Amino acid sequence: MKKVQAIVDKLLYTLMILLFITMFSVTTLNVIMRYFFNAPITYAVELSRYCFAGVIYLGAIYVMRDNGHIGLDIFVNKMPTKMRDTVNLCGRILVFFFLLIFTWQAIKMTLTSITVKSSAMQIPMAIPYSAMVVGGLGMMIEIALNILHPERIPQLDPDITSEEGGAL
Repeated sequence: MKKVQAIVDKLLYTLMILLFITMFSVTTLNVIMRYFFNAPITYAVELSRYCFAGVIYLGAIYVMRDNGHIGLDIFVNKMPTKMRDTVNLCGRILVFFFLLIFTWQAIKMTLTSITVKSSAMQIPMAIPYSAMVVGGLGMMIEIALNILHPERIPQLDPDITSEEGGAL
């Protein structure tokens, strides 16, 4: 399990870095071309937008493993341990069902847009929309593993929490 997780981590990390470098490079080149040569790159904004969406959805998978998404846990952290664990489990189950609906709708939207072309790059819109499918499936896998194996979620370091028990 640890080997698979290490491979997935490396793949996610590499893809996020490649997408970010592409986004940064194309945007920078477009700024240079626009302001110094008065000849903007027609597909730059569109490509940057798609790379940004890819980074977001791949990063969401990465963060889901550590239960690192934004949450209002100030009340949950003040609960007794048993109740806190139950509330956290119920929250994860609700998020799983949300992701199930989200992924199903993303698949439908992706399949519907196979013949639709993007305006500047003329690629099928199914390609950028597939980032939602990959992100949704990846987050569903991670949250299912968190539900089945809660010990894999890193616990908060007591040195970085406040006296009341909530994270700073």
